[in-house]
Amino acid sequence: MDVQARKWTRAEYSPHATAIRLVERTLTEVFGPGGDVRSQMPVALDDESEPDVAVVPLTLLRAGR
Repeated sequence: MDVQARKWTRAEYSPHATAIRLVERTLTEVFGPGGDVRSQMPVALDDESEPDVAVVPLTLLRAGR
C-alpha cells in the first residue's frame, strides 16, 4: 500500500484536532474503565495503522496483545 503523509494547513488542523478531542472524550465516557481510548497512536493490527482515535479493550491489554 502506497501511503503518503498529509500536510495539514493551520486552518484545517484546528477543526480536525478539536474533533479528535471531542471523539476521545465521548468514547472515554461510553467505554469507561473497560476500554483504553488512544488518540493518534499506532495500533498493531495487520499493519501499523495510526488512526485518529481507537478503543482497545482492556482485556487485550492485560493479555499483552
